Amino acid sequence: MRWGDTVGPDHYRMHVSDEGPPYVQLSYHWWLTWTNGRPGDCRAHISVTGPGLQSHFDESKFDACWGDGSMRSDPGRTGTRIYNPGVYTISVDLDIANGQTMHTSKQFTVDPA
Repeated sequence: MRWGDTVGPDHYRMHVSDEGPPYVQLSYHWWLTWTNGRPGDCRAHISVTGPGLQSHFDESKFDACWGDGSMRSDPGRTGTRIYNPGVYTISVDLDIANGQTMHTSKQFTVDPA
């Protein structure tokens, strides 16, 4: 979480802002572990859904996965502000340059301020 308070694993509380209503701002970072060698660069399709929110980000180039298999959001480009408490799901679909695909998703909870 880039803006907000951590309550526990995958559980956050909105932070009061001087700029408007309380919110959390989502950012992420993960690593991919290739079991049979690195299959190539990848393009990511990321969505966040939950109460009153459907956010989607698509990479246009095959540059989402770095040499070590890590990937992270750039909050200025992909940061999602969440204004409503509830349970959210982030889903990630990867198109790998060699034609393979991967999918994962994770739920997290946002509490009011």
